Amino acid sequence: MKKDSKYLLYLIVFLSLIFCINTCSAVTIYTYVNVYNETNDTIINTSYELGSGKIFGKINSSNLVIDFQNNTLTATDDTARAFVSPEGDYNYTNVTIKNLILRNFSSHPIELSYIDNLNLENIVSENTTGEYVIDITCSKNLSIKNCEFFNFSKVGFFENISNSKIKNCYFNKGTVCIYMYGHINDSRIENCVMENCSQGIMSYKDIGTNYNFIYKNNTFRNNTFRNVKEYSIYIEYYEVLENCTIENNKFENCTNYGIYMDGGNYTKNFINNNTFKDIYNKDDSYSGIAIFMANEYSKDSEISNNHINNCSYVGITLSSEYTSNTTVFLNNISNCKEYGLSTEISHVYVYLNSFENNGHHISPGTTMGCYMNSPTIMEYEYGGETYTGRLGNYYGEELGESENGIYVKPYGVNVRPKE
Repeated sequence: MKKDSKYLLYLIVFLSLIFCINTCSAVTIYTYVNVYNETNDTIINTSYELGSGKIFGKINSSNLVIDFQNNTLTATDDTARAFVSPEGDYNYTNVTIKNLILRNFSSHPIELSYIDNLNLENIVSENTTGEYVIDITCSKNLSIKNCEFFNFSKVGFFENISNSKIKNCYFNKGTVCIYMYGHINDSRIENCVMENCSQGIMSYKDIGTNYNFIYKNNTFRNNTFRNVKEYSIYIEYYEVLENCTIENNKFENCTNYGIYMDGGNYTKNFINNNTFKDIYNKDDSYSGIAIFMANEYSKDSEISNNHINNCSYVGITLSSEYTSNTTVFLNNISNCKEYGLSTEISHVYVYLNSFENNGHHISPGTTMGCYMNSPTIMEYEYGGETYTGRLGNYYGEELGESENGIYVKPYGVNVRPKE
């Protein structure tokens, strides 16, 4: 009996050792090539390969400049990382990482939080197939410029940032180019090219989150979206979206939506001077929309001077429970399969738009709820004479009757004058 107990004890000890070995081997022990604990200007003059649990740099100080001079960090293991910062609110500032090439990382090669005035310049990322190449949380005055990203799953995750600038960056072959989450204010994305991706710019609040996230004073300008499969610009579920501008962008050969905005109270938002060409989905008859806006409340907003050509469904779709002082004017909408303009909305002024060669220029709901003329009496010239009146829209000469140059009642359209 004692002998059996002894063997049983040996067996328990042996199995415990096996369990410990397996468990310990599953835990990655991280080590650092460099820990930046003090102000420093550093030049990295060689390339590095980073294996299991190896992190090149831990940012643990303010006032750092780390210049790689186009040297490379290559991951040889899924757990390798390029840069991290300590967990918690340390509030570092003035950190620059530049001229760096990243290759073959699995996930989050750059993950930094609570660093203000963070600058990432001339960074090239190749073959990051896991989560985000750049993961930034709680940063003010973030600057990312002149960077290139190839063959990625997701490039940027930016949570609770303000006064950020993403400029002159190139994204090619991936899932999500830029994902913005939480409070996003006073930020700009300009002069970027995003192509061959599933989604371009994605700003999203998890519908199950109880926080009232604010999206305010943000600008997307002079960007090109090419061959984007789902959403080029996607903004959804924000309770407040105010004073945001989307202008001078190009959308080419995109599948589902050019601009998609859906949420709560939208005020003083502007979609101006954008070009949409071939927003087309051959497989889904309800996709292929250049501009889609749906919200609970819309005020003091405008959609103007956009050029929309060849949508598989609708050029512009608008839906809102309450609208005030919102205008759709000076847009050119042509060759849209279903409608040029479709709305479930009221008290919107639609004027000086040009509709040509669409399946239907405007939906029945649009004429029932919107004013198809300018909000004020305007002075204009026609045939060498000066006239005054409320200006409407151009629906194609063969579809309307003109009175002093104004198509006041297109065939098949009941125009409701201002009450």
